Amino acid sequence: MSGSLTEFRPAREEAEGVYRLMANYFAQRDLIVKPAGSFAYSPNAATYGDVDIIVGYNDPSIMEDCLKEIFGVWDNGRGRTQGIIGRTQVDIFPCESRCIGAVELFYGNPLSLQLALRAIAATRGYSLTPRGLVDKNTGMLVETPSITSAYRFLGVDPFNNQDLERANAYRFDLRSIERKEGVS
Repeated sequence: MSGSLTEFRPAREEAEGVYRLMANYFAQRDLIVKPAGSFAYSPNAATYGDVDIIVGYNDPSIMEDCLKEIFGVWDNGRGRTQGIIGRTQVDIFPCESRCIGAVELFYGNPLSLQLALRAIAATRGYSLTPRGLVDKNTGMLVETPSITSAYRFLGVDPFNNQDLERANAYRFDLRSIERKEGVS
């Protein structure tokens, strides 16, 4: 999902161990933890390039303190913090807890579905971004405290194959939407 800090590719068991370690650390600080990237949508892969984790916070100072304690930095570029735990690269994607559902849509789906969901959001006047769903008129983040609430906001039922197929059909229009509406 992001630039590589190491060539090491952890086996599933090692990646799961790192995820559990990080999830426990953040949970002890009342932060919400969700898997992301291939670790979320390919949970049975033999190896991973890294372990991507979404962490939702209510108080940004707690999130900042945690990341400084773990990696020595708060944010090392593009809304994420990267570091090495053991031999495994870990990418942390911090977000406001009230927006974690939309952030899961962005980071927790294969690229093809993410692009489809971004296209649907664009047709409704929103941008699906690494921060969450943003109203293009106001710049305000939409509250999506769960992935289900984010899907519902976009009018997609993730348990309905027809809805997912309809969502996937949107991705072919994304480039034209981006050109017309300036979607990022």
